[in-house]
Amino acid sequence: MKKSSQGAPPGSKGVGLFGGTFDPVHHGHLRAGEEIRQAFSLSWVEFLPARIPPHKTDQPLTDIGHRVAMLRLAVDGNPYFRVSEVEATREGMSYLVDTLKAYREHYPSDVSMYFIMGMDSFQEIATWHRYSELFSLSHFIVITRPGYERPELSEVVSQDVASHFAPYGGESDCLEHTGGHRIYFRETTLLDVAASRLRTWIREERSVRYLIPERVWDYVQENGLYANTRKD
Repeated sequence: MKKSSQGAPPGSKGVGLFGGTFDPVHHGHLRAGEEIRQAFSLSWVEFLPARIPPHKTDQPLTDIGHRVAMLRLAVDGNPYFRVSEVEATREGMSYLVDTLKAYREHYPSDVSMYFIMGMDSFQEIATWHRYSELFSLSHFIVITRPGYERPELSEVVSQDVASHFAPYGGESDCLEHTGGHRIYFRETTLLDVAASRLRTWIREERSVRYLIPERVWDYVQENGLYANTRKD
């Protein structure tokens, strides 16, 4: 696997893989990554910007080069955050099953992988390419908002796939797959930030100060991203 982490995590701890388009990356992404990293004692969290996400083909995306550059600026200075170009440099659709298989081949078997995703994306996972294979490759951490009522697993995936899961240790917020991997549902600090809203606000020349990292905002302005950019 090219352009990813070097070596295995110290002490063979877990690694977090945070998928998304990050268009643009904002403080909600960063804070969620930090809280999950600490809660699961992860060695690091890798942000995985998708070049061509199959579930968003009807939406225009900022060039992957810009999205990678903004992520690098955002995580700079945090020794526990990294940016992976595994999907950014792959031709064709950014299928998660291919990404997880590449990581699984890259890391020793005793290194646990945790794919981090939002509840909105998880609710669409049954539409993802070969989605039933995903749960045999990695643990999943689904980020939920405080007080948000999560759906039953059978409402998100097929009954056949749901039948391979059972509550783990009696915990309602953790389900275990027959293959040993788990789905964790975890609340993170409520930061009501959406990249789509930020893009709209930037186009409307509304302030996005304190919602995205300062260096990312400077990059947006310097490169004329999202149109009509200004400081406030």
